[in-house]
Amino acid sequence: MMGVLAGLMVGAISISVDQTGGLSARQLQLAVEEIAAIWRDAGVEVTAPPSGELSLTQAAGVSIRIVTFSIVPGGRDRPILAWVGVGPDHATLPALFVSLPAITSIIADGIYLGCPVKKLTTDVTEQLVARAVGRVAAHELGHYLLRHGGHTPRGLMRTTFSPNDLVGSSLGPFRVTEADWAAAATEILTLARSRQGLRP
Repeated sequence: MMGVLAGLMVGAISISVDQTGGLSARQLQLAVEEIAAIWRDAGVEVTAPPSGELSLTQAAGVSIRIVTFSIVPGGRDRPILAWVGVGPDHATLPALFVSLPAITSIIADGIYLGCPVKKLTTDVTEQLVARAVGRVAAHELGHYLLRHGGHTPRGLMRTTFSPNDLVGSSLGPFRVTEADWAAAATEILTLARSRQGLRP
């Protein structure tokens, strides 16, 4: 199925979770639902077929790998939350890496419904971790689809997100701008065709 928004057909993305980082099946489902909710307004349908089931052949395939390590580059005081895979030719790959330790560390400083995340029950904290994983992965998906490593002043592709952004109830800080829809549509079509063995 292809997503349609205001007459703009963008496309469908099938996500495979190739590494769970220890997240439960429910947390992974919540994370994918968060990615889907963020990209839906841009006309992109995001799904994650159950393991072993084939996704729609017309969908672009993207891998998510939740890793259990963090990276702190020189000159930074916080670890990188996530990144896009890069091939030997320095081209970006349809593989998103999300650091679970980095995400759990940053959201620990957040406030959810007036309560510090550190004081929430385990069940609520696990849901918020899944929410943050989905939001960070949605941002990295943007880097892949838009084919640039830069950032914008606002919306999904902004430079940084606060702990409260990552756990909050509002998706406002994560909106995909209309200017990015066309670029995303082109890349999704190219990726879907390459998956089917067709020329771009």
